[in-house]
Amino acid sequence: MDGELLFALAYHTLGNASLGTLGRALYVADFLEPGRDFMPEWREGLRARMPAELDSVTREIVGARIRYVVDRGLDLLPDIVEFWNVLVTE
Repeated sequence: MDGELLFALAYHTLGNASLGTLGRALYVADFLEPGRDFMPEWREGLRARMPAELDSVTREIVGARIRYVVDRGLDLLPDIVEFWNVLVTE
């Protein structure tokens, strides 16, 4: 458990293909933190679906983050691409 927790803490802002349930929950929680002020209605809807829909909420957040980066012409980090690929094949 300690190793999983430390890994989750290390990758909770970027995402990683090896994140388990704990890591994914932390990734989602970081994005959905109530103190953040962007897209409040959408994020509130995602929060309402938690924890029952962790997998689909995680996919939705990762997809939104990828679109954000692509729309701005920025480089996608390999970790987020690998994370997405794992999520859509599960």
